[in-house]
Amino acid sequence: MDVFNLIKNDFELDPATNDVVVIHPGTKLPRQNSNLKNMSLEEFIGDFAKTKPHMVRSSNVEGGSGAQPGRTLTTPPPAVVDYKTMPRDKFLALAQTVIDEGYGRT
Repeated sequence: MDVFNLIKNDFELDPATNDVVVIHPGTKLPRQNSNLKNMSLEEFIGDFAKTKPHMVRSSNVEGGSGAQPGRTLTTPPPAVVDYKTMPRDKFLALAQTVIDEGYGRT
């Protein structure tokens, strides 16, 4: 929930197309990537994770010298989600699932 509160003003849902648009919160204009195209949500989250790695939950790694499994910052490949065709209610349900998992309510 802490991460969501940090980034919630950085994107909005385009009502005409149901696309997620990453915006600059100060100007409300779409953010662009290094190719001067509108930044995707995946690119934005990836950049956020790179600049704030302490905010990323790492996965467990078995073994090591401790009694507990260790943690590593390796991440699995992202699932492919087509936000352009996703209905608004499914998008909101997905967002709620992410929030619930952050608080361990699932």
